[in-house]
Amino acid sequence: MTDAPDEMQTALDALQAEVATAPPEVAEKLQEMLAQAQEAADEAQRAEKERRERVQALGHKVVGLYNERLAFRTTLEQRWLADVRRYNGEYAPEVLKTLQNRRYGSRMYVPLVRRICNIVEARLSDMLFPTEERNFAIDPSPVPQLVQAESLAQQLPPGEMIPAGPNGEPMEVSAVMNGIRELREEARSKADNMQREVDDQLRQANYGAVSRRAIHEAMVMGTGILKGPMVLNRTKKVWDMSQGEAAFRRMEDLSPTVVQVSIWDFFPDMSARTITESESDIERHYFTKAQLAALARQPGFDAETIREALRVAPGHTFDAVRNELRQSAGTQGVEDKRYVVLEYHGPIDQEELRDLGIDLPDDPLDCYEGIIWALESGAVIKAIINPMDTQERPFSVFCWEKDPASIFGYGLAYELADVDESANSAFRAALDNMGLSVGPQIVVNSKLIRPHNGEWSIEPNKVWEMLKADADARAAFAFFQIDSRITELLGVFDRCKQLMDDVGGPSMAMQGQEAPSYLDTARGVSIAHNAANIWMRRAVRNWDDDITTPTISRMVDWNMQYSPKKEIKGDLLVISRGTSALLESEAQISKAGMFQQAAQGIPMPYARKVNQLKALARSLRLDAADLLPDDAEVKKMAEQMDNQQPPPNPEVERIKLRQAEIADKAAEREHEMAIEQLRGQVRLAELAERGNLTVQQARERYGLEQLKFTAELQDKRDARAHDAQKLNAELAVKMQTGSGI
Repeated sequence: MTDAPDEMQTALDALQAEVATAPPEVAEKLQEMLAQAQEAADEAQRAEKERRERVQALGHKVVGLYNERLAFRTTLEQRWLADVRRYNGEYAPEVLKTLQNRRYGSRMYVPLVRRICNIVEARLSDMLFPTEERNFAIDPSPVPQLVQAESLAQQLPPGEMIPAGPNGEPMEVSAVMNGIRELREEARSKADNMQREVDDQLRQANYGAVSRRAIHEAMVMGTGILKGPMVLNRTKKVWDMSQGEAAFRRMEDLSPTVVQVSIWDFFPDMSARTITESESDIERHYFTKAQLAALARQPGFDAETIREALRVAPGHTFDAVRNELRQSAGTQGVEDKRYVVLEYHGPIDQEELRDLGIDLPDDPLDCYEGIIWALESGAVIKAIINPMDTQERPFSVFCWEKDPASIFGYGLAYELADVDESANSAFRAALDNMGLSVGPQIVVNSKLIRPHNGEWSIEPNKVWEMLKADADARAAFAFFQIDSRITELLGVFDRCKQLMDDVGGPSMAMQGQEAPSYLDTARGVSIAHNAANIWMRRAVRNWDDDITTPTISRMVDWNMQYSPKKEIKGDLLVISRGTSALLESEAQISKAGMFQQAAQGIPMPYARKVNQLKALARSLRLDAADLLPDDAEVKKMAEQMDNQQPPPNPEVERIKLRQAEIADKAAEREHEMAIEQLRGQVRLAELAERGNLTVQQARERYGLEQLKFTAELQDKRDARAHDAQKLNAELAVKMQTGSGI
């Protein structure tokens, strides 16, 4: 909404004051020009006034649509009120009035529905958010062309040349494979970065707590709603240590967030069956005076319109539904001093866009989504085009039990309504029967007897007066005992309670009646998951399909469009990971460990080993970025390892050690043979001396024995040499084949 006509009028008023001081001939011309300018300014003001009226008509259109949908869902809201009362353990007003009008009888209400709703809610929350970690994954989208190219390249020899360059120039198959591998690793890195970014944003939004509130409404009333991404003008606390001392300050936080929308404040198209079929959606806000004033400081809001609205007290009508909701807390009838603000998400016509100052091509094929904030009076305080290029609305809807004819589903409280009413009726009847059967019914003949104190009640040691002297006192009283049916009635109650467990579905494991450590490990989660009924798995899948996938996909789209971080942007795919991720994580960990052990003996680049550790970290649900070096560090470390001498091969070192041992033994044998030869010469000298012969004569006489001895030594020497050659040959063959020693 522009203020140009007002600024033009101010400028004309200033010029009009200067005309009075100008010379007559100049003043006449200026006066004529000012008259024309004044006429143009008046026309601009009329056009601006008409435009503002059309914009306000747009606000009235939103308010009218809201009132129409509010009237259409009156029956739904009455059903939700009954579900809330059933969860809180309260009777409907008409039933409570009937019970209160009874002079005698129990009004006790056993809150069985609350027990089952809380059990199933806790179980579902534990399955979806077991450790407050993310229940989603962001992976790179598979590129069919790359997969096909890699499959074809694997069928060719690595050194073969193929036309695969940008301009068709030939490239080796190995180079093509390396390029495909690098592209995939880059895509994987971007997907990991986006996953950490979205996970951090959801942690700041307290996504787990927000989701649990939506799950609670889905259990009780059938429908839970999340809204996101949306950017709020928030601030975050920062402690600055740059000056050496801690200094506190607040910084603007424009990161996207996710919030829970109450079912009472969400008004989609009532003719739609799913949220994707809804023509438009309206969210109702209740703002205090301070909260409404804070909107004026956010971008895009009309501060002047908000200022005018704050000059008067809130004027919305009495909300009977909210008053009935407050009844259980004892605060019904309290005046609500808040402003009602409607947030519209839906299509906007071309003329409405032009009235908002947005000039877009007038093409019937182009449908534009807009966001309009309007007060209950119809005053528009903000109107913009949907800031998302995808034109998606921020709402996601989860239903416990889907209704094929409506966006809103059915909750556990509705499913258990009939059985709950039967159980409480049986329990009240049991209490009434117990009270009646405790004592007998007493029939008194007042013509024969009267109490001495004038009170007709049974008391200890009470005195009674006989009215007739000859009357029998036993004829004055008669006692009639009411039969006790408490066993049968409590049996009906127990049967109804069993039916509630069968309909609601909380198995013994879900109720905590098994070992408390049942859910401590993934194996325990698997056992508890299989112990639960099959519909529990359906609820998890419904949450993944209706909440996780669309919400996380919108968060990814927001970051792709607005985030300045290039390292997170790529062709990405969101994967919901409910309990299936936990159930499969143990098997993934085991497989990853087995694969690493098998790959230890295979030489491979350092980067491949780091990728194996990253895969193991992901299966352990750990952040690999915090535990392992990044890509630049991995590249640097790989280059350093390539420049170093390769580590010694243990097999080769063992072969060298064995060869050294053989050489030592051969030298030892040669030494022994030399000693034997010396011993032979000494023996020959002894024989010569004993026979009074010379050494030469003894050698001639005993030469045959010497030759025999020398031949034996030579045979032993040749046998040892042959064994050594045979062993060296065997070692060489085993070294080449890698079979080990």
